[in-house]
Amino acid sequence: HTASQMAKFTDVELLCCFKENYLTSALPQRRAMRFETTSPSCTDPGIIFHTVAQKQICANPSDKWVKRLMKFLQKQLKSAATESGSGDSTDP
Repeated sequence: HTASQMAKFTDVELLCCFKENYLTSALPQRRAMRFETTSPSCTDPGIIFHTVAQKQICANPSDKWVKRLMKFLQKQLKSAATESGSGDSTDP
């Protein structure tokens, strides 16, 4: 992915996505590790996916593939927490 699709750090604490930087094609499930929602202070809403390649990729929260991937990752996190017996997993 190009640098333009990466999340932009606009401030130390504030991570924002901009519409022109949204990833337009679906990110494969196997490449995504986790996600976070951008701050309400950001101009555009966004979901930031963290990939196994240590990249942050912005996506449009309204896109169907984004919603599907978020659900998939939430399930993965829940099952990982259940298997480890705690809410925190130290596994990479």
